[in-house]
Amino acid sequence: MQKIALSISLFLLVSVSYAQTTDTSTVYNNYLDLNMAMLEGDMDKAISLSNTIMPDTAALPVKARVSYYNIMGKLYEESNANEAIKYYSRVAASAPDYYVVHRALGYLYLKKSEDLTNIDFATAAKKALFHLEKAQACDPSDETLEVIKTLYKKLNDQAGLKSLNKRLSAKAKKCIDILSSE
Repeated sequence: MQKIALSISLFLLVSVSYAQTTDTSTVYNNYLDLNMAMLEGDMDKAISLSNTIMPDTAALPVKARVSYYNIMGKLYEESNANEAIKYYSRVAASAPDYYVVHRALGYLYLKKSEDLTNIDFATAAKKALFHLEKAQACDPSDETLEVIKTLYKKLNDQAGLKSLNKRLSAKAKKCIDILSSE
Protein backbone atom coordinates (compact mmCIF):
# COMPACT_ATOMS: atom_id res chain seq x y z
CA MET A 1 0.00 0.00 0.00
CA GLN A 2 2.85 2.39 0.84
CA LYS A 3 4.48 1.66 -2.52
CA ILE A 4 1.28 2.59 -4.34
CA ALA A 5 0.93 5.83 -2.36
CA LEU A 6 4.60 6.65 -2.99
CA SER A 7 4.21 5.88 -6.71
CA ILE A 8 1.13 8.08 -6.98
CA SER A 9 2.87 10.92 -5.12
CA LEU A 10 5.92 10.63 -7.36
CA PHE A 11 3.73 10.59 -10.47
CA LEU A 12 1.88 13.73 -9.34
CA LEU A 13 5.13 15.50 -8.52
CA VAL A 14 6.59 14.70 -11.95
CA SER A 15 3.34 15.75 -13.65
CA VAL A 16 3.26 19.10 -11.86
CA SER A 17 6.94 19.72 -12.65
CA TYR A 18 6.36 18.92 -16.31
CA ALA A 19 3.31 21.19 -16.44
CA GLN A 20 5.33 24.07 -14.96
CA THR A 21 8.12 23.53 -17.49
CA THR A 22 5.61 23.55 -20.33
CA ASP A 23 3.98 26.73 -19.01
CA THR A 24 7.35 28.47 -18.69
CA SER A 25 8.21 27.53 -22.25
CA THR A 26 4.81 28.65 -23.52
CA VAL A 27 5.01 31.97 -21.69
CA TYR A 28 8.51 32.64 -23.03
CA ASN A 29 7.45 31.72 -26.57
CA ASN A 30 4.51 34.12 -26.25
CA TYR A 31 6.96 36.77 -25.05
CA LEU A 32 9.11 36.21 -28.14
CA ASP A 33 6.00 36.44 -30.33
CA LEU A 34 5.08 39.68 -28.53
CA ASN A 35 8.47 41.15 -29.40
CA MET A 36 7.98 40.16 -33.03
CA ALA A 37 4.49 41.69 -33.10
CA MET A 38 5.89 44.95 -31.70
CA LEU A 39 8.71 44.92 -34.25
CA GLU A 40 6.20 44.38 -37.06
CA GLY A 41 3.85 47.05 -35.69
CA ASP A 42 0.99 44.57 -35.25
CA MET A 43 -0.56 46.24 -32.20
CA ASP A 44 -3.68 44.05 -32.10
CA LYS A 45 -1.56 40.92 -31.91
CA ALA A 46 0.78 42.57 -29.38
CA ILE A 47 -2.13 43.48 -27.11
CA SER A 48 -3.57 39.99 -27.36
CA LEU A 49 -0.22 38.38 -26.55
CA SER A 50 0.48 40.79 -23.70
CA ASN A 51 -2.86 39.89 -22.12
CA THR A 52 -2.03 36.19 -22.49
CA ILE A 53 1.34 36.66 -20.78
CA MET A 54 0.12 38.93 -17.96
CA PRO A 55 -1.03 36.25 -15.47
CA ASP A 56 2.22 34.31 -15.91
CA THR A 57 4.88 37.05 -15.87
CA ALA A 58 6.62 35.32 -12.97
CA ALA A 59 7.49 32.50 -15.39
CA LEU A 60 9.61 34.88 -17.48
CA PRO A 61 13.32 35.32 -16.75
CA VAL A 62 13.93 38.54 -14.79
CA LYS A 63 15.36 40.55 -17.70
CA ALA A 64 12.61 39.35 -20.04
CA ARG A 65 10.03 40.40 -17.43
CA VAL A 66 11.53 43.90 -17.30
CA SER A 67 11.43 44.07 -21.09
CA TYR A 68 7.81 42.84 -21.02
CA TYR A 69 6.88 45.66 -18.61
CA ASN A 70 8.59 48.12 -20.94
CA ILE A 71 6.49 46.84 -23.84
CA MET A 72 3.36 47.16 -21.68
CA GLY A 73 4.28 50.76 -20.94
CA LYS A 74 4.61 51.45 -24.67
CA LEU A 75 1.26 49.79 -25.40
CA TYR A 76 -0.51 51.97 -22.82
CA GLU A 77 1.42 55.21 -23.41
CA GLU A 78 -1.15 56.83 -25.70
CA SER A 79 -4.36 55.38 -24.29
CA ASN A 80 -3.88 55.13 -20.52
CA ALA A 81 -1.14 57.21 -18.90
CA ASN A 82 -1.70 55.72 -15.43
CA GLU A 83 -1.20 52.17 -16.70
CA ALA A 84 1.85 53.24 -18.71
CA ILE A 85 3.31 54.88 -15.60
CA LYS A 86 2.67 51.71 -13.60
CA TYR A 87 4.61 49.54 -16.04
CA TYR A 88 7.35 52.04 -16.78
CA SER A 89 7.88 52.50 -13.02
CA ARG A 90 8.56 48.77 -12.73
CA VAL A 91 11.16 49.08 -15.47
CA ALA A 92 12.78 52.11 -13.81
CA ALA A 93 12.93 50.26 -10.49
CA SER A 94 14.60 47.24 -12.11
CA ALA A 95 16.85 49.16 -14.51
CA PRO A 96 17.40 52.60 -12.92
CA ASP A 97 20.09 53.57 -15.45
CA TYR A 98 17.83 52.90 -18.46
CA TYR A 99 17.29 56.52 -19.42
CA VAL A 100 14.73 55.81 -22.15
CA VAL A 101 12.14 54.79 -19.57
CA HIS A 102 12.95 57.90 -17.54
CA ARG A 103 12.21 60.07 -20.57
CA ALA A 104 8.87 58.30 -21.06
CA LEU A 105 7.96 58.64 -17.38
CA GLY A 106 9.05 62.27 -17.31
CA TYR A 107 6.83 63.24 -20.21
CA LEU A 108 3.91 61.18 -18.88
CA TYR A 109 4.13 62.99 -15.52
CA LEU A 110 4.54 66.30 -17.34
CA LYS A 111 1.36 65.62 -19.32
CA LYS A 112 -0.48 64.79 -16.09
CA SER A 113 0.77 68.01 -14.45
CA GLU A 114 -0.87 70.14 -17.13
CA ASP A 115 -4.35 69.19 -15.91
CA LEU A 116 -3.78 69.52 -12.18
CA THR A 117 -4.27 72.08 -9.42
CA ASN A 118 -1.25 73.91 -7.97
CA ILE A 119 -0.60 71.34 -5.22
CA ASP A 120 -0.99 68.38 -7.55
CA PHE A 121 1.03 70.22 -10.19
CA ALA A 122 4.00 70.50 -7.86
CA THR A 123 3.91 66.78 -7.05
CA ALA A 124 3.61 65.72 -10.70
CA ALA A 125 6.23 68.26 -11.81
CA LYS A 126 8.75 66.99 -9.26
CA LYS A 127 8.18 63.42 -10.44
CA ALA A 128 8.61 64.58 -14.03
CA LEU A 129 11.82 66.43 -13.16
CA PHE A 130 13.39 63.39 -11.53
CA HIS A 131 12.91 61.33 -14.68
CA LEU A 132 13.56 64.08 -17.23
CA GLU A 133 16.87 64.92 -15.58
CA LYS A 134 18.07 61.32 -15.95
CA ALA A 135 17.00 61.32 -19.60
CA GLN A 136 18.69 64.68 -20.20
CA ALA A 137 21.89 63.55 -18.51
CA CYS A 138 22.14 60.45 -20.68
CA ASP A 139 20.77 61.78 -23.96
CA PRO A 140 20.91 65.59 -24.03
CA SER A 141 18.14 67.34 -25.89
CA ASP A 142 17.49 71.07 -26.15
CA GLU A 143 13.75 70.43 -25.89
CA THR A 144 14.04 68.35 -22.71
CA LEU A 145 16.44 70.85 -21.15
CA GLU A 146 13.99 73.66 -21.85
CA VAL A 147 11.14 71.66 -20.28
CA ILE A 148 13.26 71.02 -17.17
CA LYS A 149 14.17 74.69 -16.81
CA THR A 150 10.55 75.75 -17.33
CA LEU A 151 9.35 73.36 -14.63
CA TYR A 152 11.90 74.70 -12.14
CA LYS A 153 10.77 78.24 -12.93
CA LYS A 154 7.09 77.31 -12.52
CA LEU A 155 7.94 75.67 -9.19
CA ASN A 156 9.90 78.80 -8.23
CA ASP A 157 12.86 76.55 -7.36
CA GLN A 158 15.93 78.68 -8.07
CA ALA A 159 18.20 76.38 -6.05
CA GLY A 160 17.14 73.40 -8.15
CA LEU A 161 17.77 75.37 -11.32
CA LYS A 162 21.22 76.53 -10.14
CA SER A 163 22.35 73.01 -9.23
CA LEU A 164 20.94 71.42 -12.40
CA ASN A 165 24.25 71.09 -14.28
CA LYS A 166 25.92 69.41 -11.31
CA ARG A 167 23.06 66.89 -10.99
CA LEU A 168 23.08 66.20 -14.72
CA SER A 169 26.82 65.49 -14.63
CA ALA A 170 26.39 63.05 -11.75
CA LYS A 171 23.47 61.27 -13.42
CA ALA A 172 25.34 60.98 -16.72
CA LYS A 173 27.84 58.53 -15.25
CA LYS A 174 25.54 55.51 -15.56
CA CYS A 175 23.36 55.31 -18.64
CA ILE A 176 21.77 52.36 -20.42
CA ASP A 177 20.03 52.85 -23.75
CA ILE A 178 18.98 49.27 -24.57
CA LEU A 179 17.29 46.74 -22.32
CA SER A 180 18.63 43.22 -22.55
CA SER A 181 16.09 40.43 -22.27
CA GLU A 182 18.66 37.69 -21.77
